[in-house]
Amino acid sequence: MDLPVAALNIGLVSIMDLLVNLVAVKYFNFSAVELGLLNALWTIVFIPVVRIMDRLADAGRVRLLWYIGSSSMALLQALMYFSMIFHSKQLIYVTYMIHTLVFVSTRLAVNTYIFETRDSGSWNKASIMVSRLRLLSESVIILSLALVGFSTIVTSGYIYLAVLFTLLHFSGLLVIHEPRLKIERVLYRLESMLGMIFIPVRGLLTLSYLEINGSIPLSTRIYASALVPSGLILLALVGFRLSNEYLWTPLPYYLTRVLELGINDVLMVYGLGRLIAFSLYIAVRSNLVFKKGSFAICILVRLLVLMILINVRNGVLIGFLLGLIYLVNDIIDSNLFLAFAKNRGGYGVGLYSLIGETISLVGSASSGYIYAVGGPSLIAVLTTVLSMLVIPVVLKSRSE
Repeated sequence: MDLPVAALNIGLVSIMDLLVNLVAVKYFNFSAVELGLLNALWTIVFIPVVRIMDRLADAGRVRLLWYIGSSSMALLQALMYFSMIFHSKQLIYVTYMIHTLVFVSTRLAVNTYIFETRDSGSWNKASIMVSRLRLLSESVIILSLALVGFSTIVTSGYIYLAVLFTLLHFSGLLVIHEPRLKIERVLYRLESMLGMIFIPVRGLLTLSYLEINGSIPLSTRIYASALVPSGLILLALVGFRLSNEYLWTPLPYYLTRVLELGINDVLMVYGLGRLIAFSLYIAVRSNLVFKKGSFAICILVRLLVLMILINVRNGVLIGFLLGLIYLVNDIIDSNLFLAFAKNRGGYGVGLYSLIGETISLVGSASSGYIYAVGGPSLIAVLTTVLSMLVIPVVLKSRSE
């Protein structure tokens, strides 16, 4: 019950991200440049917030992080409601700033909860379950919003949505409990350190065995390190996050202003994409997600879809392609995050988000200008080229 609730609330945070951007474009008539600046402001606030929250995560303060997330969700919903009531652009900027608190605290609470309540061998499985359930919850809620109608929600029904989202987040306090021992990350870090220490022993023992021509294998336990170099992970993170910003930030503007899709159709496209991603994800066996071959296939699929997406005008087909991107993005991000987390023994994992969002700041701030100068074609080229920076991590990674 704990992981489904965690996944649902991560999904709610993601949906609020989408809703704020759609309200900015459709309700406040933001341009592509303004939308980029809005997302850049989010990242500027994110950087100091994650540095503070990461200390709580390292201390295992799951309940406190969740309290912060729930309180911030309540404030976010109030600001969102009043921004539309008073038609205030300034309030929508403040609303998106508060969203960073909800995003960071909820994500770190869930990650820390998994790291401390599951043994390190189950981190992969728990991460995959949360990702799948998150996609399912997002698809169901977004499609429901599309059926109700965006205009109805904005003009008369948002107060009900705000109360529902707030209560759902507070409900997480009923099942997300503070870990008692908080030693799993300590044990994993110790084992990782032993692994790095004992690597040279393998060569020494093998050489000694050959020199004495022994016929009986030496009984030893050698830890093999499967750590990907940090430099490669950071390089991949640069390409991955920049390409995502250049794709996702101007996308609401592209769908509504260039393809001239109605706002309910845009919601259907996003909801359909997540539903397709979930459907494909459950067809993928959990033990394949962190395999080197799956990682490589996801990179190839991402490159192919990015090249195709720019030439598609049909909403259903766009939804299908977005579904593929959601899926491969989730698997790529999971592999990068896990490689980073294992490099650090499960501690300081907020640094992954900090670095990623610092990179995203550049992407979101420049995405509107790049789109204005080169249009969708330039965006497609940049996202494709930047995605290739993940390839070195694929080559160095080992299957779990």
